[in-house]
Parts: sequence; structure tokens; C-alpha cells
Amino acid sequence: MKIGQVLWALATTSLALTLGCTGGGGGGGGASACSPAQPCEAGFECMGGRCVPDDSPDELCLADDLSPPCNGCPAGTEIPTGFVCAPAGTFTQGEAGVAGPREVTLTRPFFIEIHEVTQGAWRALMGDNPARFAACGDACPVEQVSWEDAVAFANARSAAEGLAPCYSADGALVGGASPYDCEGYRLPTEAEWEYAYRAGTQTAFYWGDDEASAGDFAWYDDNGGGTTHPVGTKLPNGWGLHDMAGNVFEWVYDDYAAISYPAGAVTDPWGPQAAEGRVVRGGSWNNPIVNLRAAVRLGFQPGAPNGNLGFRLARSGIP
Repeated sequence: MKIGQVLWALATTSLALTLGCTGGGGGGGGASACSPAQPCEAGFECMGGRCVPDDSPDELCLADDLSPPCNGCPAGTEIPTGFVCAPAGTFTQGEAGVAGPREVTLTRPFFIEIHEVTQGAWRALMGDNPARFAACGDACPVEQVSWEDAVAFANARSAAEGLAPCYSADGALVGGASPYDCEGYRLPTEAEWEYAYRAGTQTAFYWGDDEASAGDFAWYDDNGGGTTHPVGTKLPNGWGLHDMAGNVFEWVYDDYAAISYPAGAVTDPWGPQAAEGRVVRGGSWNNPIVNLRAAVRLGFQPGAPNGNLGFRLARSGIP
């Protein structure tokens, strides 16, 4: 069974998920219609607009595969379903006049979700739906979740798949280790998040410096219509990630201690760890275009949810 399928198997038999294509197939899903906004239920995949049995393995990277989801990660890397691999590398984090810049080196590949965590995924694992925009549907990002809620979800998914959890009950790293050493699901560090957003670019946005193109890639105040939208309905970045700009802000692991971060080259950063706030990235459905920029960072209290705040998960790759 694919890693991503375990999540859906946790839903009780009485839980009706509109995210699954359950109509017209006698409960099996094989004869159901599907689309990016209406994925198939667990055990099936969408091919040619129909749900068919899914018995394929997780993606296995070949040598020199530079396309998503491998993106140049080492040959033999096995990528969890629903994730892409971000290769180890060095990039310039930040932007003069916004935050930084500084040189950051990430010494190991990591996996990051293609989409923000959806309402359907949250309900299947956690049994409720906290979203302010529940009417948007199970294919829309879950929001109205705090940083504390997000790390609880990460731990729950780790437990569901037999992985060691990354966080204790208060959100501290288990054993006090670096997040990069954790086996289970976690929030990306701020450096990982921006590295994945940029996908090898150094422009203001992952599509370039052109604000006029924003509507092709992001939901924000000019086109958001006062609500969230189904994930994956805008164009992805170069590594195959959708909604890194807009739809909902995304929690990352790091504390928010100041508008910027310390200058100087760093390796595998994840801090500071001495502030009350936590960093959010990416902008949202009701934010101006400036907040879609790669370097823009804001801070929120970790226990304070709102309808702008969601997240996506990450996992560390093999060192």
C-alpha cells in the first residue's frame, strides 16, 4: 500500500469523504469519475478521468532524473506518494530590503508535499474539520489550524505509518535533536520551505519577477474571491509544488524572533528557538501580491489559528 494511502485508511467506514470518488462504482471506486479537484478514494488513482486500482510503488528515482518528483535527488531515492524530493544544495535565502539575504546550505535531500494538507486529509486522520471555509470542500486546504495543531497532525501521521514522531506534546523536538534528524513527518524548516519555493530560482516569485503572471500561479486578494480554493488548480513551480504562493499561509517549524534573521552563511539552520511566535510563509487568498514573494515572512502565535493559516508536511531524506 502506498504511504499516502494509509492516511485515508484511517477514516471510519461511516465517514463520508467527498474527496473520494465514490459514486457510480458500487463502492469500489473503479468506475468513478475523478479530477484534480476530486481525487479518488484510497486504493485508486485517477487515470484518464476515471478511478482505477492503484497498485504502483512509490516513485523510485533514477540517475540524473531532474524532473519532478525526483528533481535531481540521488538515484534509488524512494519518494513517498504525494511528495516531491528536494535535493541537497546551496541557495541564497531572503532578499535585500525584505529579509536577509544569506547563503544557506542544506546537506541532505528532503521530501515536501506537493499540495497543502487538505480538509479531507485532516478529517480522515483527525476526525474533525476545523476549516473556516468548510464549504469549499475536502479538496481545499485545511485552515483555521494553529502551529500546535499542525505538529499534532504531523505526529498523528507518523504514528499511523509506524514512524517515530518528531515532536513531543508541547511541540518540542523529541530528544532535542535537529529536525533534520527526525524520521517522521514534520513541518519544513523555514530554510527548507524557501528552498523548495524557489526550486532553483532567485527571482522575486518562483515564476519570475513579473507580478502580472501571479494569477496563473496563485490565489491571492486579486482573484481569491474571499475564500480558499481546491489545491493544485494553479500552475506548479519548477519542482512540481503547487500553491507555494497563495491559497493559505503555511506554518514552518522556526520561531519568529525578528523581521529578518542573522547574517552570514549557515548550514542546515532551524532557528532561533527563543521567541514566542512561529514563522508563516507564502501569502494567502486575501493577501496582497507582495506577500507571495519568496522572501516575505510573517510571525503568528503558535496557538492562534485563523482562516489564513494552513501547512504542508515534510520528511527528511537519507543523509
